[in-house]
Amino acid sequence: MERRRIFCNCQQINNCNFKVGDIRDIQTLTDREKSDVIFFKNAIYHMISDDLGANTLRIIKPNGESIAENIITKLKNNLNENGLIVFGEEEVFQTGDKDLVPRIMKKLGFEALNETEEHEANVWKKVS
Repeated sequence: MERRRIFCNCQQINNCNFKVGDIRDIQTLTDREKSDVIFFKNAIYHMISDDLGANTLRIIKPNGESIAENIITKLKNNLNENGLIVFGEEEVFQTGDKDLVPRIMKKLGFEALNETEEHEANVWKKVS
């Protein structure tokens, strides 16, 4: 099954800002109250697991789930209603538990937008 493609019709392209900083302090990275889309690509697994090297299974830290939930909660609080979080395409497979991030996303009120039988979702919509 082919992955669902998601397109955006940007009405206000001049409001697009790319910021580099510590995602744990996201409120300091933005000059507005809420965001429509947050790209958080290929990073969460570095924060929640012990990296054993390239192409090696990473072991989730004992507090990895709480770290992920804390980060995702901060992202959620920074999103507008129906806002999106975009992870790296295969990011959930980079952790030792491919169900961890999807489980937390669903628990915190996100809906997967591009999940298929063959691929885990990497685009999530805030629904509650």
